[in-house]
Amino acid sequence: MTGRSITMDASTSTLSFGERLLLIRRRSGQKQKTVAYLSGVDPSYFASLETARRPPPSPEVLARILDALNASPEDRRLLRQLALSHRLKTQLSQQVSSHAADLMCAIPTLSDEQVKAVHAVIRLMASPERAVEQEAAM
Repeated sequence: MTGRSITMDASTSTLSFGERLLLIRRRSGQKQKTVAYLSGVDPSYFASLETARRPPPSPEVLARILDALNASPEDRRLLRQLALSHRLKTQLSQQVSSHAADLMCAIPTLSDEQVKAVHAVIRLMASPERAVEQEAAM
């Protein structure tokens, strides 16, 4: 985990999976052992999720953890997105550059308007006219 302080502001969008999980658990007022017991996971495993020593769990285990935390729909959405982004990045990093993997993993966290803007920029950069301009500049 990073050394930064975790505020109780759920709108903080830069939190990692572990940091967000820790925030949700603290907000619930439950102890790690309680959440682990209720979700059917080992307490040390749950602790390792909060400290990012382990990758996010499978969707099934995550659902049990979210149920044990009685997480809000928004918290459920955010944690699922963070877990998906992590899985995508792990798979993509073996096939594309780290910058491309980062970009693809960020997409699920963007609004529809942001996705449209990114798409427009990529279309513009990939256009045949742009390729000709880049060759001419070399």
